[in-house]
Amino acid sequence: MDRPLRILIIEDSEEDAELLLLALRRAGYELLYERVETPAAMDAALAKQAWDVIVSDYTMPNFSGPAALRQLKESGRDLPFIIVSGSIGEETAVETMRLGAHDYILKGNLTRLAPAIERELREAQIRCRRKQAEEETRLLQSITLAVSEAKDLRSALEVALRKVGEASGWILGQAWVPRSDVALLQCSPAVFSSAPGLESFRKWSEGLSFPPGVEIPGLAWSGKKPVWLRDITAGSDSPRAQIAREVGLRTGVGIPVLAADEVVAVMEFFAREPRKEDERLIEIISSAAIQLGSVIQRKRSEEKLKYMAYYDLLTDLPNRAHLRDLLRETTTAGAPEGGRLSLLCLDLNHFREVNDALGRNLGDSLLQQIGPRLKSVLGGADTVARLGADEFAVVLPGINQEDAISVACKILKAMEAHFVVGALALEIGVSIGIALYPDHGEEADTLMQAADAAMYVAKQSDNGYAVYVPERDQPNPRRLALIGELRRAIEDNQLFPHYQPKINIKTGRIIGVETLIRWQHPHFGLIPPDQFIMMAEQTGLIKPLTYWVLNAALCQCEQWRRQGLTIPVAVNLSARNLQDSQLPERVSELLQKSGVEPDQLALEITESIIMADPQRAMEILTDLSEMGIRLSIDDFGTGYSSLGYLKKLPVDEVKIDKSFVREMASNQDDIVIVRSTIDLAHNLGLEVVAEGVENQETLSRLAALGCDAAQGYFISRPVAAANLPRWLNETACLKGWRV
Repeated sequence: MDRPLRILIIEDSEEDAELLLLALRRAGYELLYERVETPAAMDAALAKQAWDVIVSDYTMPNFSGPAALRQLKESGRDLPFIIVSGSIGEETAVETMRLGAHDYILKGNLTRLAPAIERELREAQIRCRRKQAEEETRLLQSITLAVSEAKDLRSALEVALRKVGEASGWILGQAWVPRSDVALLQCSPAVFSSAPGLESFRKWSEGLSFPPGVEIPGLAWSGKKPVWLRDITAGSDSPRAQIAREVGLRTGVGIPVLAADEVVAVMEFFAREPRKEDERLIEIISSAAIQLGSVIQRKRSEEKLKYMAYYDLLTDLPNRAHLRDLLRETTTAGAPEGGRLSLLCLDLNHFREVNDALGRNLGDSLLQQIGPRLKSVLGGADTVARLGADEFAVVLPGINQEDAISVACKILKAMEAHFVVGALALEIGVSIGIALYPDHGEEADTLMQAADAAMYVAKQSDNGYAVYVPERDQPNPRRLALIGELRRAIEDNQLFPHYQPKINIKTGRIIGVETLIRWQHPHFGLIPPDQFIMMAEQTGLIKPLTYWVLNAALCQCEQWRRQGLTIPVAVNLSARNLQDSQLPERVSELLQKSGVEPDQLALEITESIIMADPQRAMEILTDLSEMGIRLSIDDFGTGYSSLGYLKKLPVDEVKIDKSFVREMASNQDDIVIVRSTIDLAHNLGLEVVAEGVENQETLSRLAALGCDAAQGYFISRPVAAANLPRWLNETACLKGWRV
């Protein structure tokens, strides 16, 4: 010990006290002590200074060891308490220990005193550290919980400032945040104050901005590490130091709040007394800042994903999902202004030629100019959306057919002006389809289909626009033939599955295959799924089709198992499947029939399918999950699911849509989207599979981002079951992938 041992002796005999002190001095202790023999004297001694240990006699005329022990407990202090008595029986000693004494020693055996004190001092340090750790854990947990519930950054900072200030004894806490141009730090409205007389310093701070490296906030910002100044007024004549001196502030500390290595705020705390730099205290505040930064990062990821779900990232316009949602809300509530609404579907003429000739970057530049051009001729209540590629839509509330045609003509006129793309001036025409609510449809999807059909008619007309005419929208003969023959195809086994492998990025193990269906038509040849899956949905054949695919996949899974290959299979479900209350029972029957264990089957569902009927989806998915079947959200990021609802779903993984993965090597926005999705999914305890991996660079980037698994042409194209063993032995083996 680098200072005297501070020992409080409760003893009525001066001679016995001197014997205690002599035994401790012989053991090498330098002592600072006081002897008391009454309760009042003990209270006064405890209030006067801090003590390392208390040594007490058991029986005294005006006091006793047990009474002193109770008094110590009532004071709230945790100090080693040792009984030293001339005569104490074993039962009395045991009872004393039960009351809280740490040891008892006979006065005739004082050689035990020094080792006992040394031991109890160590134990006291351990208890103190444990208590500190528990208090710090509770503090961090309370900060995390409170900040998670905060509605914005200011509220989150106020919570953190208050909790850290109260726990650490600071009298003033304030926050600094980067300006929108990230050139200066400005004072945030978030503040914590626990003492009077600080208003002038706070008011002065509100008008300040600091560049990197200036004052405590600027130093913490630029260095990305804590800054501690024992006396902020020493050697400084700055106005800030002068006001700090006037209000009595001395020690200041700045702690950066980082979210993904970006300083999003600096918390600054002050005390009136000079404080030496305290590494432990810095560690506590820094831990709180880390928790705050983590929550802010998570909230940013959630906000980014919410934005991704409803907006087109290239144009910042509402996307197809947002438009569908808007139409559903409007048509459900009844369209405004007389119950009418017009939907315009627009397609750029010859955009593909522009894209091919000038490249994607200039093509994107052109697409970014469409929204502002359309808005220039529309009213404030009208909505412009990008549906995808070169398709846009306009919602006109309260507009009848005549007015909708008038707006379409204004758009056609506005689009006649050339667009400046790079060094070129381009003229881009547009074709407009018009559909009216409720004349051409009372549901969002019907209305969108009608506007889309009218747009294709407009492409063939000279007007540039066309109003939907139901009589024109007739199915073509080939589609009619396919609808009639799809049921026979299911029954006659004209369908056949292909399987696309998925690998664990970290281990290289093949963790399963996705089942993809094909149709070998006797007359039309090979028909891709996008040409008959939608027909199956519309005609009700999706139910028998899904069960056919499930049965085929499970039988193949069992056949592989008999060949010594453990390869789980995944099957896609449709919206109608999640409306089928018998689905869990039928899946159970197929599992029993095939002999496949439930954990070898995964079912993939898209976000939009889940949100079509959330309550029914939750019930069905819960039943399937309880059977031990893995559940996956497919095409994640392209739908519009509620993140709050997503947390409740019994799913095991999300699959990032290939549209975000394919361009990761060249598109920074896609990297941000993928990273945010991975972070969010991992925070929710879900695994992440990336679809559309087409090269090694993309796979390496996914590995660096912590993605769990990958699927795509770089790994393998979909292959027939008979060809999978060959792929395993050749391609997979060469790349180090294995079952």
